[in-house]
Amino acid sequence: MSRCLLNQGRPVKGTSCSRILGVALLGAMLSACGGGSSDDQPENNDINTVPAPAQPETDPPNTDQPDTDQPDTDQPDSDPLACTVDAQKQWAHDSMLDYYLFDDQVPTDANLQSFETTSDVVSGLRYQERDPYSSVSVAAESTLLFTDGREFGLGLLFTSDANDLQRVTSVFEESPMGLAGIERGDIIVGIDGVLWADLEFGASLTQRVIGTLESPGVAEWQIKKNITDETITVSITAAEYKINTVIADDVFPHPNGQDKIGYLAFQLFLGTSEAELNEVFSRFQAENVSELVLDLRYNGGGRVSVAAQLASLIVDNALAGELLYEYRFNDKYTEFNESLLFEETEFGLGLNRVVVLTSPRTASSSEIVIAGLQPYVDVVTLGGTTRGKPYISSPDDRCGERLNLMLGEGFNAENFSVYGGVEASCFANDDLSRNFGVDDNGNYEGMLQAGIDYIADERSCVATPIAFASRSSSSEQASGSAQLYGPLGDAQRSGGAVLE
Repeated sequence: MSRCLLNQGRPVKGTSCSRILGVALLGAMLSACGGGSSDDQPENNDINTVPAPAQPETDPPNTDQPDTDQPDTDQPDSDPLACTVDAQKQWAHDSMLDYYLFDDQVPTDANLQSFETTSDVVSGLRYQERDPYSSVSVAAESTLLFTDGREFGLGLLFTSDANDLQRVTSVFEESPMGLAGIERGDIIVGIDGVLWADLEFGASLTQRVIGTLESPGVAEWQIKKNITDETITVSITAAEYKINTVIADDVFPHPNGQDKIGYLAFQLFLGTSEAELNEVFSRFQAENVSELVLDLRYNGGGRVSVAAQLASLIVDNALAGELLYEYRFNDKYTEFNESLLFEETEFGLGLNRVVVLTSPRTASSSEIVIAGLQPYVDVVTLGGTTRGKPYISSPDDRCGERLNLMLGEGFNAENFSVYGGVEASCFANDDLSRNFGVDDNGNYEGMLQAGIDYIADERSCVATPIAFASRSSSSEQASGSAQLYGPLGDAQRSGGAVLE
C-alpha cells in the first residue's frame, strides 16, 4: 500500500509484492529489487478523530470526511522561507518527535544538516527495529491513488521467478499494459531491444520508459506470452489510468454439488473500492454463496474504512457495532485511541468461515480483515505468512510533500497485533501458469484450487507445493522480496493502512 494515513498529517483514522510500474518504475525498481522496504509508504485507512501534529490543544479533524473538508496543512508558497529544504526537514523532525508512534525512539538532537532531503530525515530517524514503513511521498500522487483510484504509469505488476525471469503477476485492465493485452504469467524479456539482464537501471531509463504526465515515456517492450510462448514487441506509452481494485470475481459450484463458493481477488483498498465491493457481494448474495475464497495475495493495504466494509460484507449485521480493530497511539495521544467497528451492510453473507489466500505481499488493511475477523469466524489463511504491518498512518501535507508517519498500532478484539505476520494455515505457492479464477478448459488457478480443495476436504491442507512451484521461489515468498514498481513506491501501494 500498502500503505496508513493521518488526517493531514496527524494521528487520525484510517495501501505488495512487485510494484505497479508507474512514475518511479525503473528507478525505484532497481533500488527495491534487492528486497528493500518497498512498503515504506502508508495507505488510506478510515478511523476517527486523532490529534493533529504539533497542535494537541485543538480538536483533531474527522478523517471520515473528504479531504476537501479537512484543514489545509500545506504551507503557502508565498513565504519564501516556508518551503525551503531546511524548513521541510525541520517539519519532518518535529512531527516525528510529536505524533509518531515511536516518538521516544527519535533523537531530539539529530543533526538535520547531515540529511539531504525530507525523505532522508524520515528514513534515517524512524525506529529501524519496528518501522521500515514511515516515508515521504508526493502529495498529489497519493491523493490521485487513494481518493480517485487513478495512477500514472504502466499498470503492470511483476516478480522475479525461481529462474530470474521477470514474470507478470497482475495487470490493471485500463492501464497501458492492460490495453496492450499483457497478461498474468507473461515474461518481460527486454525493453527497446535490450535484454532485461543487460538494462542499466536508473533515472535515464525511468524517464524514457515512464516519463511524466506532461511528457509520458514511450518504449518498445519485448514480452514472451505465457500461453503461446511467442515473443512479441509492443509499444507502450505511460498514461494515467483507472485502477480496478477487484481483479477477478466469480461463483463456482461447491464440490458437494449443492452449495456455491464465491471467489474475490482484491488488489487495493481505495476510495473507489466501495462500489466495486458492493456490486460483487450483491451478486454473491443473490446466488446464495455459502463459502468464500478471498484472494489478498497481492493486496498491500489502503483505506481502513474499506477494510471495515469488506469484513462486514463477509459476516452479517449481527456483528454491526462490534469491535473489528482498535488503534493505539503514542503516550501523548492516548485519548485519541480509536475503535474500528463492524458496519451494517445490505449485502452481508453471514459466513461462518472464509478462506484467505495470502503471501508476504498481504499487508496492512488486508491484515485488518484477516485478524479482525478471527475472533468471530473461522479464518483459514492459505499460501504464505503475511507481511505483518500492524500500523496506520494519515497524510500530513506541506509544500507538496506528504509525510506518512506510522501513527498507531492496531489490535483485534482479542488484543492481537499482526506484527511479525499472520502465519498461513496451509502452504501454497503462487501459480503463475494460469490467470486468476478458472480458464476456458475449467482449470482453476493453483492457489484458488487449493482453497476449493480445503473447503471440499474439510480442513485438509495441500501437503506439497502446488502448480508452478518451480517458478515461484520459496525464499522469495518467505522474505517478501518480490517488488512492484509504481510512482508511489511499494510502501504506499502495499503494506499500509490509511486513515482517510
